[in-house]
Amino acid sequence: MLERDLTYQFTETIRRLLDETGLTGMIETASSSAGQGQYQPDLLLSVDAGSRKYKVAVEVKAIGQPRIIRMASQQLKEYMAVNPDVVYGILAAPYISEDGRSMCHRYGIGYVDLAGNSSIAFANLYVDIQGRKNPYPTTRGLKSLFAKKTTRAIRILLSAPKRSWYVRDLAREAELSLGQVSHVKRLLRDEDLLFEEGRSFRLVDPERLLKAWVQNYSFRLNDSFDFYSIEGKRIERQVASFCSEKGITYALALFSGANLTAPSVRYGRSFIYLDGEITEVAKQLELKEVTSGANVTLLRPYDKGVFYGLQDTSGLTVVSDIQLYLDLKTYRGRGDEAAQHILERRLIPRWR
Repeated sequence: MLERDLTYQFTETIRRLLDETGLTGMIETASSSAGQGQYQPDLLLSVDAGSRKYKVAVEVKAIGQPRIIRMASQQLKEYMAVNPDVVYGILAAPYISEDGRSMCHRYGIGYVDLAGNSSIAFANLYVDIQGRKNPYPTTRGLKSLFAKKTTRAIRILLSAPKRSWYVRDLAREAELSLGQVSHVKRLLRDEDLLFEEGRSFRLVDPERLLKAWVQNYSFRLNDSFDFYSIEGKRIERQVASFCSEKGITYALALFSGANLTAPSVRYGRSFIYLDGEITEVAKQLELKEVTSGANVTLLRPYDKGVFYGLQDTSGLTVVSDIQLYLDLKTYRGRGDEAAQHILERRLIPRWR
C-alpha cells in the first residue's frame, strides 16, 4: 500500500480515536513550506484538550520493520526538537510488531496501526490498545532468514556477536554462497539487527534474533528415532565411544547436553545427534527401536550447521548452547525451563 493512501486511512483512524476519547482535533497534511531537504511529517494534528490546544506530528510508513521505525522515530524526535510547539509524535504503519512498539516507547513516540493497536499519551489523552493481530501478515522475509542452510550464518553470528564480518568471510565460514550471505545481511538490516561500518558488519541484539529464530524453528525439523536401552544414561558414553572409534560425528543434545553444560532439570531420556547411519549405530549398540517407552532418541540433523560450535564437556561432545536453546525451547514438558536456564546462565553473560 502506498504511503499517500495510508495517509488518508490514518487520518480517519486518528480522527476516530480522538472522537472515542471525547477530544476534538483538526488534522491536516503537513506544510510543504520547509526548505529543500528539510524533513516534514506526513500529518499535523491540532488537538483541542479543553483549555489548551496541542500540536502533534504524525509520520506514516508503508512498512513497520524495526529499522524503518527507528529511523522514523529519530526523525520525529529531531523535528520536535526544532519545533517546540509540536509536543508529541506518532508513528503510523499498517502493522507494528512488538519489537517496533518497544522501540517507539524507548523514543517516547506514540504509535497506531491498522490492526487497531495504538499507544498515545500526552496531555490528558491516554490510549493503549494491544493484542490485535496483523491483518496483513507476511513472513516471507523471516522464513527466508531462517531457511535451513541460511541458519548456518545466523548461528555463527550468534556464537560471536561482537565480531565484525565481511560477507566473503562469513560465507566461507558458513559454507554458503556470497549471494546467500548478502541476502541474510539485507534481512538482518531490515530487522535493525546489524551495525555496519563500511563493508563490515556485526550483530546487535542477539537475544532478539535468537527469539525470532525459535519462533520459526522446531527440533522436529530433525529426523528422530526412538529406542530403548537397558544401559540407561550410560548409553551416552557408549555412543560417544563407538562414534569416536568409527570416526562418526556425534553430539549430545537437549536435556543430555544441558545436564552437562547447565544442569537445571532431571531427565529420563538421552538425546544424541549423529552424522552417520543411525540404524547401524543402533544395531551395534543393541538399541531396540520402540514406539513408546523410549529412553534414547537418536537425531539426524536437518542441516550440518547443527554441529557448528561443538563443545567438549566431561569428555563428551555437546552441541552449542545456541542449539541447546533452540531444541529445548521447542520441546514439550520442562524444555522451556531448561532453555531459559541456558539463556540466562550461558548465552546472555557471553553476549554482554
